[in-house]
Amino acid sequence: MSSNKLTKYIDHFNFDEFHCDFDNVYILSDSKGKYLQSVLQPTLSKFNTTINTNFQFLSYPGLDTKKGFLQFTHFLTVNQTCQQTNSKVLFWFGTCDVTSMNKATRELAINEPLGDVADSMVTLFNEVTRISKDYGISPGILHIPPIFPNTWNREQEIYDDKIDEIQLNEFIKTMNQTITEINSNHYTSPIFAIDFLTSKRSHNKRKHMKDMHTTDGVHPNQTLSQKWLLQIMRSVTL
Repeated sequence: MSSNKLTKYIDHFNFDEFHCDFDNVYILSDSKGKYLQSVLQPTLSKFNTTINTNFQFLSYPGLDTKKGFLQFTHFLTVNQTCQQTNSKVLFWFGTCDVTSMNKATRELAINEPLGDVADSMVTLFNEVTRISKDYGISPGILHIPPIFPNTWNREQEIYDDKIDEIQLNEFIKTMNQTITEINSNHYTSPIFAIDFLTSKRSHNKRKHMKDMHTTDGVHPNQTLSQKWLLQIMRSVTL
Protein backbone atom coordinates (compact mmCIF):
# COMPACT_ATOMS: atom_id res chain seq x y z
CA MET A 1 0.00 0.00 0.00
CA SER A 2 1.40 3.38 -0.99
CA SER A 3 1.99 6.26 1.41
CA ASN A 4 -0.77 8.16 -0.35
CA LYS A 5 -3.26 5.40 0.39
CA LEU A 6 -2.24 5.36 4.03
CA THR A 7 -2.78 9.09 4.25
CA LYS A 8 -6.12 8.83 2.47
CA TYR A 9 -7.30 6.22 4.98
CA ILE A 10 -6.36 8.53 7.85
CA ASP A 11 -7.89 11.64 6.30
CA HIS A 12 -11.18 9.88 5.56
CA PHE A 13 -11.61 8.26 8.97
CA ASN A 14 -15.06 9.23 10.21
CA PHE A 15 -15.21 9.78 13.96
CA ASP A 16 -18.93 10.51 13.67
CA GLU A 17 -19.35 6.77 13.15
CA PHE A 18 -17.16 5.89 16.13
CA HIS A 19 -19.36 4.41 18.85
CA CYS A 20 -17.48 2.22 21.28
CA ASP A 21 -19.37 0.45 24.06
CA PHE A 22 -16.27 -0.06 26.21
CA ASP A 23 -15.24 2.37 28.95
CA ASN A 24 -11.62 1.31 28.65
CA VAL A 25 -9.56 -0.41 25.97
CA TYR A 26 -6.14 -1.59 27.13
CA ILE A 27 -3.57 -2.67 24.54
CA LEU A 28 -0.70 -4.68 26.01
CA SER A 29 2.15 -4.98 23.54
CA ASP A 30 5.85 -5.07 22.91
CA SER A 31 7.51 -1.87 21.63
CA LYS A 32 4.97 -1.39 18.80
CA GLY A 33 2.46 0.02 21.25
CA LYS A 34 4.55 3.03 22.24
CA TYR A 35 4.59 4.20 18.62
CA LEU A 36 0.79 4.17 18.50
CA GLN A 37 0.49 5.77 21.92
CA SER A 38 2.71 8.63 20.71
CA VAL A 39 0.24 9.52 17.93
CA LEU A 40 -2.98 9.06 19.92
CA GLN A 41 -3.46 12.63 21.14
CA PRO A 42 -2.09 14.26 17.96
CA THR A 43 -4.52 12.16 15.92
CA LEU A 44 -7.49 13.19 18.04
CA SER A 45 -6.35 16.82 17.80
CA LYS A 46 -6.05 16.51 14.04
CA PHE A 47 -9.72 15.58 13.84
CA ASN A 48 -10.66 18.09 16.56
CA THR A 49 -12.53 15.37 18.42
CA THR A 50 -12.78 13.68 21.78
CA ILE A 51 -13.92 10.15 22.54
CA ASN A 52 -15.56 8.68 25.60
CA THR A 53 -13.49 5.51 25.59
CA ASN A 54 -10.12 5.54 27.35
CA PHE A 55 -7.49 3.95 25.08
CA GLN A 56 -4.30 3.03 26.91
CA PHE A 57 -1.22 1.34 25.48
CA LEU A 58 0.96 -0.60 27.90
CA SER A 59 4.23 -1.26 26.08
CA TYR A 60 6.95 -3.67 27.12
CA PRO A 61 9.83 -3.42 24.60
CA GLY A 62 11.63 -6.64 23.79
CA LEU A 63 9.13 -9.00 25.41
CA ASP A 64 8.01 -12.19 23.72
CA THR A 65 4.59 -13.75 24.17
CA LYS A 66 5.61 -15.72 27.28
CA LYS A 67 6.88 -12.64 29.13
CA GLY A 68 4.02 -10.58 27.74
CA PHE A 69 1.61 -13.14 29.19
CA LEU A 70 3.17 -12.66 32.64
CA GLN A 71 2.63 -8.91 32.32
CA PHE A 72 -0.93 -9.58 31.20
CA THR A 73 -1.79 -11.74 34.22
CA HIS A 74 -0.16 -9.21 36.57
CA PHE A 75 -2.15 -6.41 34.94
CA LEU A 76 -5.45 -8.21 35.41
CA THR A 77 -4.63 -8.98 39.04
CA VAL A 78 -3.77 -5.43 40.12
CA ASN A 79 -5.99 -3.32 37.85
CA GLN A 80 -9.24 -2.89 39.72
CA THR A 81 -10.57 -0.40 37.16
CA CYS A 82 -10.26 -3.01 34.45
CA GLN A 83 -12.20 -5.52 36.54
CA GLN A 84 -14.91 -3.12 37.67
CA THR A 85 -15.70 -1.38 34.38
CA ASN A 86 -16.76 -2.46 30.92
CA SER A 87 -13.26 -3.05 29.55
CA LYS A 88 -11.55 -4.74 26.65
CA VAL A 89 -7.98 -6.01 26.69
CA LEU A 90 -6.06 -6.47 23.44
CA PHE A 91 -2.91 -8.62 23.48
CA TRP A 92 -0.29 -7.66 20.88
CA PHE A 93 2.86 -9.74 21.07
CA GLY A 94 4.65 -12.17 18.76
CA THR A 95 7.34 -10.17 16.96
CA CYS A 96 9.95 -11.04 19.57
CA ASP A 97 8.97 -14.73 19.44
CA VAL A 98 9.96 -15.22 15.81
CA THR A 99 13.24 -13.32 16.06
CA SER A 100 16.09 -13.08 18.54
CA MET A 101 18.68 -10.33 18.93
CA ASN A 102 22.42 -10.65 19.48
CA LYS A 103 22.94 -8.16 22.32
CA ALA A 104 26.50 -7.41 21.28
CA THR A 105 25.84 -6.66 17.60
CA ARG A 106 22.04 -6.05 17.75
CA GLU A 107 21.71 -8.43 14.79
CA LEU A 108 18.31 -10.08 14.39
CA ALA A 109 18.01 -13.77 13.53
CA ILE A 110 15.04 -16.11 13.12
CA ASN A 111 14.17 -18.23 16.14
CA GLU A 112 14.33 -21.87 15.13
CA PRO A 113 12.46 -24.10 14.96
CA LEU A 114 9.45 -21.96 14.19
CA GLY A 115 7.12 -24.91 14.76
CA ASP A 116 8.00 -24.93 18.46
CA VAL A 117 7.55 -21.16 18.56
CA ALA A 118 4.07 -21.52 17.07
CA ASP A 119 2.96 -24.15 19.60
CA SER A 120 3.99 -21.96 22.53
CA MET A 121 2.31 -18.86 21.13
CA VAL A 122 -0.97 -20.62 20.39
CA THR A 123 -1.11 -22.04 23.92
CA LEU A 124 -0.61 -18.59 25.45
CA PHE A 125 -3.05 -16.86 23.10
CA ASN A 126 -5.71 -19.34 24.17
CA GLU A 127 -4.85 -18.73 27.82
CA VAL A 128 -5.19 -14.96 27.36
CA THR A 129 -8.68 -15.52 25.97
CA ARG A 130 -9.70 -17.94 28.71
CA ILE A 131 -8.38 -15.86 31.63
CA SER A 132 -9.89 -12.63 30.29
CA LYS A 133 -13.30 -14.25 30.18
CA ASP A 134 -12.82 -15.60 33.71
CA TYR A 135 -12.33 -12.00 34.85
CA GLY A 136 -15.39 -10.87 32.91
CA ILE A 137 -13.26 -8.86 30.47
CA SER A 138 -13.66 -8.89 26.70
CA PRO A 139 -10.44 -10.27 25.11
CA GLY A 140 -8.80 -9.87 21.74
CA ILE A 141 -5.54 -10.97 20.12
CA LEU A 142 -4.11 -8.56 17.57
CA HIS A 143 -2.45 -9.84 14.41
CA ILE A 144 1.35 -9.88 14.27
CA PRO A 145 2.57 -7.37 11.66
CA PRO A 146 5.09 -8.44 9.02
CA ILE A 147 8.71 -7.75 9.91
CA PHE A 148 11.83 -7.26 7.82
CA PRO A 149 14.92 -8.25 9.83
CA ASN A 150 17.32 -7.62 6.93
CA THR A 151 16.35 -3.94 7.00
CA TRP A 152 16.95 -3.87 10.76
CA ASN A 153 20.33 -5.58 10.32
CA ARG A 154 21.41 -3.10 7.65
CA GLU A 155 20.73 -0.36 10.21
CA GLN A 156 23.32 -2.17 12.36
CA GLU A 157 25.74 -2.20 9.36
CA ILE A 158 25.19 -5.92 8.74
CA TYR A 159 24.59 -6.27 5.01
CA ASP A 160 24.45 -10.01 4.28
CA ASP A 161 20.63 -10.11 3.93
CA LYS A 162 20.74 -13.77 4.91
CA ILE A 163 17.26 -13.97 6.42
CA ASP A 164 14.52 -15.39 4.22
CA GLU A 165 11.91 -12.70 4.88
CA ILE A 166 9.37 -14.34 2.56
CA GLN A 167 9.44 -17.53 4.62
CA LEU A 168 9.32 -15.58 7.88
CA ASN A 169 6.32 -13.52 6.87
CA GLU A 170 4.53 -16.58 5.51
CA PHE A 171 4.92 -18.07 8.99
CA ILE A 172 3.49 -14.88 10.51
CA LYS A 173 0.59 -15.07 8.05
CA THR A 174 -0.17 -18.61 9.21
CA MET A 175 0.00 -17.49 12.85
CA ASN A 176 -2.44 -14.69 12.09
CA GLN A 177 -4.88 -17.19 10.60
CA THR A 178 -4.71 -19.07 13.89
CA ILE A 179 -5.23 -15.82 15.83
CA THR A 180 -8.37 -15.20 13.78
CA GLU A 181 -9.67 -18.63 14.78
CA ILE A 182 -8.85 -18.02 18.47
CA ASN A 183 -10.62 -14.66 18.42
CA SER A 184 -13.65 -16.43 16.94
CA ASN A 185 -16.84 -14.44 17.54
CA HIS A 186 -15.60 -11.96 20.14
CA TYR A 187 -13.08 -9.89 18.14
CA THR A 188 -11.82 -9.23 14.62
CA SER A 189 -8.26 -7.98 14.41
CA PRO A 190 -7.14 -5.48 11.77
CA ILE A 191 -5.05 -7.06 9.02
CA PHE A 192 -1.77 -5.15 9.26
CA ALA A 193 -0.08 -7.12 6.48
CA ILE A 194 -2.08 -5.35 3.78
CA ASP A 195 -0.03 -2.19 4.32
CA PHE A 196 3.08 -3.95 3.01
CA LEU A 197 1.62 -5.43 -0.16
CA THR A 198 2.77 -3.88 -3.43
CA SER A 199 0.89 -3.76 -6.72
CA LYS A 200 3.48 -6.03 -8.30
CA ARG A 201 2.79 -9.73 -8.55
CA SER A 202 5.18 -12.67 -8.71
CA HIS A 203 5.06 -15.50 -11.24
CA ASN A 204 2.41 -17.28 -9.13
CA LYS A 205 0.27 -14.11 -9.24
CA ARG A 206 0.75 -13.44 -5.53
CA LYS A 207 1.39 -9.87 -4.51
CA HIS A 208 4.85 -9.02 -3.28
CA MET A 209 5.38 -7.92 0.29
CA LYS A 210 7.84 -5.09 0.74
CA ASP A 211 9.28 -3.18 3.67
CA MET A 212 7.32 0.04 3.49
CA HIS A 213 6.32 2.51 6.19
CA THR A 214 8.68 1.26 8.93
CA THR A 215 11.48 3.17 10.62
CA ASP A 216 13.82 0.18 10.78
CA GLY A 217 12.12 -2.91 9.35
CA VAL A 218 10.28 -3.62 12.60
CA HIS A 219 8.59 -0.50 13.98
CA PRO A 220 5.91 1.58 12.20
CA ASN A 221 6.65 5.11 11.07
CA GLN A 222 4.35 7.95 12.11
CA THR A 223 1.87 7.59 9.25
CA LEU A 224 1.57 3.83 9.66
CA SER A 225 1.25 4.27 13.44
CA GLN A 226 -1.70 6.58 12.87
CA LYS A 227 -3.38 4.16 10.48
CA TRP A 228 -2.90 1.20 12.82
CA LEU A 229 -4.22 3.26 15.73
CA LEU A 230 -7.37 4.14 13.81
CA GLN A 231 -7.81 0.54 12.66
CA ILE A 232 -7.57 -0.72 16.23
CA MET A 233 -10.02 1.94 17.39
CA ARG A 234 -12.45 0.93 14.65
CA SER A 235 -12.00 -2.77 15.44
CA VAL A 236 -13.46 -2.38 18.95
CA THR A 237 -16.64 -0.81 17.57
CA LEU A 238 -17.51 -3.80 15.39
